[in-house]
Amino acid sequence: MTARVNVAYQVVRVGTTRRQEEREEVVLKLIREKIRRYKTRKIVIYYNTVSKVKRFAEALGYGAYYHDAVGKDSMLKEFIERDKRVIVATSSLGMGVDIPDIRCIIHVD
Repeated sequence: MTARVNVAYQVVRVGTTRRQEEREEVVLKLIREKIRRYKTRKIVIYYNTVSKVKRFAEALGYGAYYHDAVGKDSMLKEFIERDKRVIVATSSLGMGVDIPDIRCIIHVD
């Protein structure tokens, strides 16, 4: 919970009985819906491993930000300065809600 009125939390459980590929498709569908909903705002998508960050960033067509990513400084600069509005990252991104125009943060896993 939070005392801030402008913050909302939502938990979406994806069935554990599904195969991994099916679960990932459901997650991608949910993420794509959020990207469409927040057309002009920034979205951060967090995964807990570099391999997942790379896989999902490629599937979504966005940058993959992790501890030793090539070009991560320029990727972050483009994200902050509005050139890019979606970034897929591990916790090494280390910012989240510190950027004022982020409207959606998605934690997967």
